[in-house]
Amino acid sequence: MSIQPGHTHEKLIFEQAAQWHLLMQRSPDLNRRAAFDDWLMESRRHVRNYLLVAALDQALTRIDPRRELTMEVSAEAVAGEAVVPLQAASRSTTNLPRRLPLSRTMNWRWGMAGIAAMVLLAAVALFLPWSTADRYSTSIGEQQIIKLQDGSVMYLNTQSRVEVDYSDAARDIRLTRGEALFTVAPDAARPFRVSTSVAVVQAVGTEFNVYRHRTKTAIAVLKGRVQVSNRRVSTQQPLPVDAGQAATVASDGQITKEKVTDIQNAVAWRERRLVFRERLLGDIVLEFNRYNAAPRIRIEGADATTRRYSGIFDAYDPESLAQVLSVDEDLAIERLGTEIVIRGR
Repeated sequence: MSIQPGHTHEKLIFEQAAQWHLLMQRSPDLNRRAAFDDWLMESRRHVRNYLLVAALDQALTRIDPRRELTMEVSAEAVAGEAVVPLQAASRSTTNLPRRLPLSRTMNWRWGMAGIAAMVLLAAVALFLPWSTADRYSTSIGEQQIIKLQDGSVMYLNTQSRVEVDYSDAARDIRLTRGEALFTVAPDAARPFRVSTSVAVVQAVGTEFNVYRHRTKTAIAVLKGRVQVSNRRVSTQQPLPVDAGQAATVASDGQITKEKVTDIQNAVAWRERRLVFRERLLGDIVLEFNRYNAAPRIRIEGADATTRRYSGIFDAYDPESLAQVLSVDEDLAIERLGTEIVIRGR
């Protein structure tokens, strides 16, 4: 396990974790512990790096219980509280020393101990995978609002999962499931990109929605402009999509764009509404089941699945859909336990 030279931000986090590990072993007062808790809560990367530092220190202690190996620590780290200030008012970590206080020098007598330490290091790395991505997910019916470190805001819809990977060069979001709305803070030096299995959407200080369906990715732009690319064909020119427009990237990579009458319908889910315009009943049922664990809706028969309907519904009220469909003489609605079953007559 190693830190890549280009990951200056990640390296700084690791060094901060090492400093916190050193400081928290000095019987910290309440203010310092509160500052440490705040630092941990800022990012999952902080937690991951701190656990890695603690595991490494424990592994090295096992092969050197008497601490006979010399420890190379920066002068600032050993000087005490006056040199490593942790102000209770701001609880800032920006002034933490950037030297890594875990490197040990070993003479020839401790060569085998050094090899053992490296083996233990590799073992720890297997159990604590080095990933720079923060992961967020929602379950059935759950929604989250997540403020990202650059000031951008991500609204995560039900049954969705994302990985957020920020670096010095880019802001990358991987939408691995579901749907999210992004309000992007401008940063010319770091492009903001959202990718799915088939699409890459790059923003320019904008607000847009991305929905990863089973066979396509749907993009709706509320403000500004995005560039939509086919992820599988790098030579294809990005397609600009402006506010009030929507785009779809099919599973084969084909991109289509259209102007939408009311773009706000694409994000009606934030108000817990579902808006359908001539949608297949199969798709409508899938949407309701994303929001509700019970009752679930099940369709029997291909004819019923391909019927089209329009309407505005409460996302958390599947019974409202059953009531609307009950007036269709070509459909039969039956309630079986925790299911609403729809069949063609």
